[in-house]
Amino acid sequence: MEVLKYFKVKSVCYTSNMCREIMYKTELKLDEEKIIWPSGLRKKPDGIRKRRNVTVVTIVEKPFIFARPGNNCESTSEIYCPRKTLNKSSDEEYEQFCCYGYCIDLLHELSKNLSLGYTLHLVADGKYGSFEKEGEDKQKRWDGMIGELLNYQADLIIAPLTMNPERVQDIEFTKPFKYQGITILVRKDKNTSSLSSFLQPFKGVLWIMILFSVHIIAIVLYLLDRWSPLGRFHFVPRKDQLDENSLTLEKNEKNDTLSLSRSVWFTWGILLNSGIGEGTPKSFSARVLGMVWAGFAMIMVASYTANLAAFLVLDRPEASISGVNDARLRNPQDGFAYATVKGSAVDMYFKRQVELSTMYRIMESRNYLTAEEAISDLKTGIINAFIWDSGRLEYEAAQDCDLVTAGELFGRSSYGIGLRKKDAWIDSLSHAILSFHEKGFMELLDNKWIYANNEIQCADRSSSPATLGFDNMIGVFLLVVGGAVLGFFTLVIEIILKRQKGRVEREKALTRTAIIYWRQRAERGRQLSSVKSESEKHEQQQQQQNLQPNHNDGFSFDRMDYYTSPNLC
Repeated sequence: MEVLKYFKVKSVCYTSNMCREIMYKTELKLDEEKIIWPSGLRKKPDGIRKRRNVTVVTIVEKPFIFARPGNNCESTSEIYCPRKTLNKSSDEEYEQFCCYGYCIDLLHELSKNLSLGYTLHLVADGKYGSFEKEGEDKQKRWDGMIGELLNYQADLIIAPLTMNPERVQDIEFTKPFKYQGITILVRKDKNTSSLSSFLQPFKGVLWIMILFSVHIIAIVLYLLDRWSPLGRFHFVPRKDQLDENSLTLEKNEKNDTLSLSRSVWFTWGILLNSGIGEGTPKSFSARVLGMVWAGFAMIMVASYTANLAAFLVLDRPEASISGVNDARLRNPQDGFAYATVKGSAVDMYFKRQVELSTMYRIMESRNYLTAEEAISDLKTGIINAFIWDSGRLEYEAAQDCDLVTAGELFGRSSYGIGLRKKDAWIDSLSHAILSFHEKGFMELLDNKWIYANNEIQCADRSSSPATLGFDNMIGVFLLVVGGAVLGFFTLVIEIILKRQKGRVEREKALTRTAIIYWRQRAERGRQLSSVKSESEKHEQQQQQQNLQPNHNDGFSFDRMDYYTSPNLC
């Protein structure tokens, strides 16, 4: 290849005796067709970007970055990520970890598409980055991952780092790799009155009025049937005619009349839709009231069934709060605590928003250093709500069925890769991320790490039909068990009363037998005494007759024989 270089110099002089040289440079021409490239090729090869090694910093945050101790990392899914030890008492300068997760898969794909070499490490202080004063330093400085980036300890930040105005002033972000927002994680409401769940369709006052009405109607039915002239009689066919239409009135027997106990049984049977075998009202006035009571029972049962179905349908919300505008967050009562992570993007968001200043002041003294500590305290009940990024909280709700996100997303933002200002890799990384969105790669990462592949599959109550479980109806079962126990208790009372009644009847029978025995003995004694008195009377009469003169001996002899004969018997 020949390159012709021709320079022409011309001197120009001005009146000021100053001269200026003007150089004319010839145009260079390159004939690419005559160039023979390596390996004897005539065609110009495609350009290849030179591989560049960068240092990447990240932070442990589920499900984006998981870290396990050790250095035996799997080459396909894990990356070795040491963390510098800040504890000076430790002999080891670095702690060894293997990292995997959402951002690790993204880093793998970026490295493959951009021929990017990298070394990964975890941030030493475990912080995202906040612009605060530290110690005796009077000047505000960035700490965490942003501090390492600005101090040239790292070239990239690949982590769930929120793009907010405070960070954009000092670092630069690529195009977002995930769009998200802020949400609230709470524990699901558990039914504290499961024993009385079947009573929820009606209020307590209504249940009391129903129970009161049952017994009042029973008493009124009894009185109507007792006072009515037709309540003491019933129609029967006449005995002298076979025609059934020929009826006559007969007085009801005692066993056929409507007693108070039968009246109560009748009203309960109508209300509970059970069969009424006997004990129905006999009079027309009582039967009219019975029909009205049956209509009342039908309306009450239908209303109970409809309200029970409505309670099942409206029992969808499982969160104890409705969202960021809930009154318990804006004006918290005693015992209701919530928090976020100190110095995080969420904390900065509440600090910026004037309408959320009250919530910021309440959370400021309760904020945690890490999200792990806050979620652990939420599960144990130390706090009632945790406000954080939606990606992490949706992952926690999918892993634990006792947790649920409350309300809609607010403070919508996005995650991006952080670099220093005017970094040469910004455009390349942004184009690669946009291509990942177009190909659906980012959606695959969402399904893999956030929404799917969970060992615990929680029931989706928003799409499944509302059904009653054992916890809802345990009160009904206990009611049946209580009825059975009450029945046995009543049986014991009946047995005791029966034995007492039998004992009394036996005592009465013995008394009656004794009275009859002694009455018979007294009667027998009276009879004996009367016989004895008569015999003595006869003897006296006989003696008197013997003392009188007897003119007729034959007659006297016969009379004497006649009176002595009874004594011989």
